[in-house]
Amino acid sequence: MLVKNGDAVQLRDGTHVLVTDAADQDPDAYRWYAADGVTVNAEMPVETIFVGVTPSGKTVVSDMSEVVTVFN
Repeated sequence: MLVKNGDAVQLRDGTHVLVTDAADQDPDAYRWYAADGVTVNAEMPVETIFVGVTPSGKTVVSDMSEVVTVFN
């Protein structure tokens, strides 16, 4: 599950947020390389960090671990 600018999401605490900006972290930060420095031994999914605003105008910064539903 990923979010992008313009999506609406519901967080675990029930808060609804309109996403105004979303960014993926550098995928290389989630790779483990072999001694040769070229071969990828393992890789984890990249975490999306996003900024949004609630209907009451509160700014929210979160990551995908808090999102339970994405409304496109």
